[in-house]
Amino acid sequence: MSIRDSRSIPKLFLYIFFSLFLICAPLLAQFESEIEKYRKAIEANPNDLDSMVQLARYLSWSEKYEEAITYFKKVLAVQPDHAEAKVGLATVYSWQKKYKESIKLYQEVLSKYPDSVDAMAGLLDKEATEFKD
Repeated sequence: MSIRDSRSIPKLFLYIFFSLFLICAPLLAQFESEIEKYRKAIEANPNDLDSMVQLARYLSWSEKYEEAITYFKKVLAVQPDHAEAKVGLATVYSWQKKYKESIKLYQEVLSKYPDSVDAMAGLLDKEATEFKD
């Protein structure tokens, strides 16, 4: 690689960074909009479990993991076998590298709902990760 070529590498990284920013920024803005929408829905109806699950998902996708965990756990306190909340909580735990907790939750979902594709996929991914580590 010549000196001239090596000088263009930082420009390439800068181009890639800004391209990704332009792609991701609207998604993050949409997440914030959805978060606000579900917060209002829960404010209007504090027992709306579906809105809590949706809020927790958007919070987790926005990397607000602790708040997402709080909402998933609120749903599970009311409805302990809520599959979407358990899978969501398991996913957040896996993103936090809490693999044992994550795998346990996926297994709980599969014991009650053996056809849960989300739980199967999550479990396979986590077991592969745990095996690799």
